[in-house]
Amino acid sequence: MELKDKLVALRKSKGLSQIELAEALNVSRQAVSRWEVGTSIPSMEKLIALGKLYDVPLDELVSMGEVQESIVQALEKDGREEKEGEKQQDIYKEQYHIKKSIVHIGAVLMVILMVVISCIMVYLIRNQKPSEEPIPIQDLKSSIVLPEDIEEDELDGVAW
Repeated sequence: MELKDKLVALRKSKGLSQIELAEALNVSRQAVSRWEVGTSIPSMEKLIALGKLYDVPLDELVSMGEVQESIVQALEKDGREEKEGEKQQDIYKEQYHIKKSIVHIGAVLMVILMVVISCIMVYLIRNQKPSEEPIPIQDLKSSIVLPEDIEEDELDGVAW
């Protein structure tokens, strides 16, 4: 008899529902269901708890060599998957820190660029030569046109 069949038979012989068993083992009802259909295998801790609950020695619960081998393989697979998951998590953390560093470096470079551009602009403004020479004050008097200075023939073409 396979482990999954033993689990179903033992649960039913004790008159327990999947929900009651799940509560007794502190797992979900779906976990119990997966064990009983054979899509997953209980952890060693849960197998020991099942043995105690059903008053069955652990070696009898998993007495078939095939079942024992599949349990060992499943536990080894879980260990490998856990290590691979940890490695993947470390890779994600490292990528996150790299991206964060790139953002910080980019921000610092932008600030430096803005400071350099500001310095260049201040330098150019301070050293800018005026486009025309300033008009001396004595010459300003000669450039002012008073109404008395305008002759009437100059006004003929002007629309008022």
